[in-house]
Amino acid sequence: MNTLYVRQTAQSLVCRVRWVVGSADSYRTQTIGSVRRVTPWAHHGLQRSGTNLTNLRLQSVGLRPINAIDLRGDNPRSKHFRWQTDKSSIPPFIRDTYANTIVVNNLLELNRSARFPDNCRHVVVKKLELDWLSSISNWGISCGWFDDVSEALKQLPLLQRDYEQYYEFWEELATSNPERVIVLSFESFLSEFENSLKKLVGLDLSYDETVLAEVEIERVPQSPELRKKYVTAEIVGRALGKTS
Repeated sequence: MNTLYVRQTAQSLVCRVRWVVGSADSYRTQTIGSVRRVTPWAHHGLQRSGTNLTNLRLQSVGLRPINAIDLRGDNPRSKHFRWQTDKSSIPPFIRDTYANTIVVNNLLELNRSARFPDNCRHVVVKKLELDWLSSISNWGISCGWFDDVSEALKQLPLLQRDYEQYYEFWEELATSNPERVIVLSFESFLSEFENSLKKLVGLDLSYDETVLAEVEIERVPQSPELRKKYVTAEIVGRALGKTS
């Protein structure tokens, strides 16, 4: 095999590994045309809350989270990790993947438990409650959590409690650490992308404005347009006695 080819391939592999893995303590730069310094940040959100689309859109303007790789839900670096203190709020049908015993009292403890840098920022994506309950119910049916629509609707109170506890934890952190944590509306992120980006400046996160007009990511492979929707937000609202 050509020696030069081997050397170039090895160098390319090292670059990709450093880009994807990196050291949580030393992660300070990203490559966007040229190397520049950035503030480390992590993204979070319940599954089916728009985290994949949000992640792709942010990466398209030069913002890559240090936890971009999908991990098991019980790994504290996972974007779906349940940080809420009340672990009983984790629904029983997902505990095999998401159950954990880690309890933190502040942001510093969270960063160290997850091995994030102490100055790590956190961007949390939140979808409207009824829309999320609809989406997660459909997901649960398709992946076998529930046998049918009737079973999914019976589990709505458990899913609702998980949603409330998960975001209550992050919203309290955002209130006490507004310069480090932000909870973004997924719906606003889609309809007002540039305004959402401007909010991240308060976290010392800078983005590449030169490519902003080129961002056209509207869907991700995890959310195919033709996926069957068994449960709508309206059905969820009626089941819970709520309206959109």
